Amino acid sequence: MMSMLLGKGSNLVQHMKGMVADRQSEVGQVLWKCASYRALSQRSADLSGQIRDILDEKGQAIFTQYAEVEGLRFGQEAEETYLMGLRDGLALSEIIANPEDKTLYRMVEEKKEEEDASPGQG
Repeated sequence: MMSMLLGKGSNLVQHMKGMVADRQSEVGQVLWKCASYRALSQRSADLSGQIRDILDEKGQAIFTQYAEVEGLRFGQEAEETYLMGLRDGLALSEIIANPEDKTLYRMVEEKKEEEDASPGQG
């Protein structure tokens, strides 16, 4: 069930990407209110400046590329973490709302069996 709702080609996933970006912005706003986060951000900026000061022009260019790649990597991690949390939340809501007390695994298996029994329906 979940994989059908949140599969890679799903419109829901495309919609969720926008929600992820919005949520990441919200997280940034919340974190910025945290003194320890601001201190770490400042320390990171200070260290970055110190590294740039000792590098020649070529080294600075490479360091800039490195920083950009790390930023993209971190963003991808945050996006996937959010989507995994969303999937977990949906799974939990199904389990909580399940009147027959079936496991999520059993519900998914039953859905697959229904699909196999009715080819061309989904």
